Amino acid sequence: EDHELSDDRIARMKRVRDRLRSAVPQDGPSHVFLSRGSTGRGRVLANEAELHTALRKRGFALLTPETSTPAEIARTLTSARVVVSPEGSAIAHAVMAMPAEGTLVVLQPPLHFNMFYKTIADALGLRFAFTVGDVVGDETFVQPVDRLERLLDLVERSA
Repeated sequence: EDHELSDDRIARMKRVRDRLRSAVPQDGPSHVFLSRGSTGRGRVLANEAELHTALRKRGFALLTPETSTPAEIARTLTSARVVVSPEGSAIAHAVMAMPAEGTLVVLQPPLHFNMFYKTIADALGLRFAFTVGDVVGDETFVQPVDRLERLLDLVERSA
């Protein structure tokens, strides 16, 4: 019966965040690309490898939850001031582990526009940014590197 983002639900989410963050060393990377991996349905980011290359040059670490342990996921995200991720459920890892006032940057598929994590980010004190990719096919999109880099420049300047 917990359908809304009530004050009680927000308080419980914050308690879980606090417990997780206090149990894990906060010595991971400051910038993380959180991959959806290959187990999710649809919304395939066709140029993910190209984004990895560009983001590594900016100092981003790569995290793929489907091949990582829970401890690795938590440790990687607890220090992440900026997390970039395609829209999808993997973002839940970031909102529960990254520091307050960190920035979640969502790569939004153009044919599946979903802002579910925006209200959660707001409730938890996280900053939120997004960019919409370009259509490649019914379930596939690309995120132009230059567009993402311009957004990341704005995120860094506003931090």
